[in-house]
Amino acid sequence: MAERKVAQMTLEKKILSIDKLIPYELNNKIHWEKKVDLLANIIDKFSYTDEVIVDKNNIVIAGHGRLKSLAKMGYDDVEVKVMDIDTEDAIALRYLHNEISRYDTEDNLEAIAIEIPWMSVILEQLDTSITELAPYLDAPTYNPDDYQSDQEWDTNIDGESVYIIKPSADDCILLEQYLDENSISYTKKW
Repeated sequence: MAERKVAQMTLEKKILSIDKLIPYELNNKIHWEKKVDLLANIIDKFSYTDEVIVDKNNIVIAGHGRLKSLAKMGYDDVEVKVMDIDTEDAIALRYLHNEISRYDTEDNLEAIAIEIPWMSVILEQLDTSITELAPYLDAPTYNPDDYQSDQEWDTNIDGESVYIIKPSADDCILLEQYLDENSISYTKKW
């Protein structure tokens, strides 16, 4: 039987004064006040679940937003994980840590739609909404069936039968995106 491999963090844990931690001045992620407040609300409700990671000089590698939230909440000390890492590797890790969450991902909107009803109460308690966190979830999508009753038939310059859609002004952008994404040719008359 093959030996099982177990992934373990080997970083040293320490309790450090928040005042002694040094935010990296060139951090590539900006933490707006609303996000800091939301993180504070999440920490208050669910506890401190994602650690702050620092290098041996107490310069923050990961967790700038959490650190701001904890400070705003009045904490004096925080448990951190310390990496013995050189400056160049810390720069690379800091960037990769922030960017990997955006790399080649796609949200499972069907799963999110199923869970939103359960999340709405919690989000309200956290003083936010799903549309604030992910505005695209509340955006209407274009469905061609919605416009079938409004169609008028015409003939284009090539003699092909076409139908004319009369979308509302709000739906024009969505309609154009749908047509472009599905390689449907159209004549824009709006």
